[in-house]
Amino acid sequence: MEENTLITNEPEQPQEQEATEKISTIEQPDETAQLANEYPDAAKDGEQNLPQEVMELREKGMSLLSAYRLYDLRQTKTKLAQAEAKFEAEVANRAAEAAATGSLAGGEAHVKDYYTSEEWDKLPHSIKERFIKSGRIFEFMKKWSGK
Repeated sequence: MEENTLITNEPEQPQEQEATEKISTIEQPDETAQLANEYPDAAKDGEQNLPQEVMELREKGMSLLSAYRLYDLRQTKTKLAQAEAKFEAEVANRAAEAAATGSLAGGEAHVKDYYTSEEWDKLPHSIKERFIKSGRIFEFMKKWSGK
């Protein structure tokens, strides 16, 4: 003779519900411990000292670790954008500095086709060297002497 099992939609017994809660707790480690594994400095003072943005994301239902990851990503992108802007400004400044005639920072003066003897005396050594190596200095000297 077979026994029939009755299936009902009754709520779980208190012992079963307690066991289910324990299993879910075991499966999902403490969020603060997860955060401490990935971001030791962020979790050292506990949740009360986390950035406001992280706490707002938590209130919207995001896990602590996911909220902090998103916060960290946004911070990293901001820092990267600032570093890129600083680098681009420095590159532009160096280009402008090199093109400026008589720059105090030691950039090269603009190269012309002819220099008077007074201008020649004020030129940086590197530009003088180019004219000497190319032989164009002799053209200048002829004009300086009036021949």
